Amino acid sequence: MNIIYFTTSQENNDYNEYLKAWPYPINASTQLIHNRLIRSLSLYHHVDVVSVRPFSKQDCLVKTLIRSERITNRIHWHYLSIRRTSIGRFSFMWAQTEKVLRNVDKNSIIITDTINSNVFHLASYAAKRKRMPLIGVCTNSPSNITGTNRSYALSVLKLAKKLDGTIALTPALNDLFNENGKPSIIIEGLVEDRLPLPCENKYGKYLFYSGSLYEKYGIYNLIQAFNELELPDYKLLICGHHEGKTFLEAIRRKKNIRYLGALTNQECIQFQQNAVANINPRPFNEDLDRFTVPGKCFEYLNSSRPMISTKSSRLIKVFQEDAIWMKTGSVEDIKEAINTLLALSKEDQDYLGKKAHEHAQNEYSLSNVGLKLQDFLKAFFKKN
Repeated sequence: MNIIYFTTSQENNDYNEYLKAWPYPINASTQLIHNRLIRSLSLYHHVDVVSVRPFSKQDCLVKTLIRSERITNRIHWHYLSIRRTSIGRFSFMWAQTEKVLRNVDKNSIIITDTINSNVFHLASYAAKRKRMPLIGVCTNSPSNITGTNRSYALSVLKLAKKLDGTIALTPALNDLFNENGKPSIIIEGLVEDRLPLPCENKYGKYLFYSGSLYEKYGIYNLIQAFNELELPDYKLLICGHHEGKTFLEAIRRKKNIRYLGALTNQECIQFQQNAVANINPRPFNEDLDRFTVPGKCFEYLNSSRPMISTKSSRLIKVFQEDAIWMKTGSVEDIKEAINTLLALSKEDQDYLGKKAHEHAQNEYSLSNVGLKLQDFLKAFFKKN
């Protein structure tokens, strides 16, 4: 069977090159989850990816996104040309998409990102025109997306009524997008089967954070906690996308705090493998906990190094003994967790990371998730 996957994600090398077109780091979380899901699906199916790349006429240095293609193993990436003006944009994208669909197996399914409304609309239109099943990948509640409003959330949930099945990160997300109980599967996240070799460690002993550098994700609590601990023999290394002057001011003149900029995912993974510990300081929030699973935690758990994180109800079920869990993510919580980690012997730290890696591979590797998805898709086709 053939899969047509609608997304904003790109092949990893293409994405790394595309990052250069942005004057500031952009959010990579969507890229990571969908890229890994596509590669997991491709272990058992041919996947045609229809990619609507993120674009901003104000911020993106590239003024014209031209149509292009790339084939990697069993994945055929189709990058659509994007018009800068909104007039006729959908018709323009559909004309390109229709050309892709002409050559696919009629026994195909369509899988789509459900958070990007442009992608979701295009995929649902394609499924209707070609009479193909439509499965939604549900990674967050639309009301949690920064910069969106109520009308946006309602439009996304209206499109969700057209879904024939769902792949969701949490049961709450499945309930939100799949109110009629269509076929579904819960996949909290994915990790790489094989990790790159660790990079050369030029920083000595360090704690590592990668991800969104906004206040709501706990980065300022982490910075304050690290400063108050006064650990002259350790550094705090940070990478990711940020809101500009506020974050840079917070780390100004901090000798043992380094901002590494926007690293590629491979570079992030290499830094994770050399860290004393990888930290997720996102303050606990019941709504976020119901609808999201912190994506960076999967990389941390897979790194073979210890993880410090605020609690996640989904992850604690698998990794309760494999990480140092914080209750709220407050400054005091973070300080206590770091002290707990540093009080462990080197052997105990290594053992904590090793156990987490083994469990991450068993539950969330691309190959093992691919098997689960294979079973889900077989059952889905029987019902449809």
